[in-house]
Amino acid sequence: MYLAILIAILIYVSVSFMATLQLTPEQLIAHEETALAAAVSNIPLLGAAGFVLVILSAMKSTSSGINATLFGASRLVHEIATEGAIPRLFSFRNREGIPVYSLLLMGGLTATFAALGTLKQITEFGSVAFLIADAVANFVNLQLADETESNRLFPALGLAGTTVAIPIVLYHLYRTDIEILLWIVGIFLTLFLLEFLYLERSPFDPDVDDKA
Repeated sequence: MYLAILIAILIYVSVSFMATLQLTPEQLIAHEETALAAAVSNIPLLGAAGFVLVILSAMKSTSSGINATLFGASRLVHEIATEGAIPRLFSFRNREGIPVYSLLLMGGLTATFAALGTLKQITEFGSVAFLIADAVANFVNLQLADETESNRLFPALGLAGTTVAIPIVLYHLYRTDIEILLWIVGIFLTLFLLEFLYLERSPFDPDVDDKA
């Protein structure tokens, strides 16, 4: 796992370094989502073929990421529903053990965001959502370090990093695109309100459920 993280860091840093070598800051801003493909096309050895290759790689990477996120998140939704924190309808599994309804829920929400939002809005929302999720995961892992027998240093570093990154990202959105920031805040407030109303109507105690 640590080796995979190091390899991913190396790839991201290398790609970013290559892009800044091939394009000026103005060109990077002008190309936006296709900046990497434009940077590769500037390499004489690759040219137009490099542009197509990057586009195809991006499509494969995106589809792979969506697939992994959908199945991973749907199983998390299944576990949360099993505990009763959300409607138990989403705890259903078919004969193959696939959480069908939670998968349909995640897929439907993903399709809705893709249809209604721009790529920039989806990316920014995903960045904030992942940072918050990572912060919560690191905080919980730090609290349960004795039970999970994990090293407290790593979740502490993760929590510190995400705690610093979240306000920076929000401030950046406030300075550059207030509309996206308002959409993100509105979506999160709506989700928290719906969850609050559900728990008010159907309170649950995870410890009691686990003992049962």
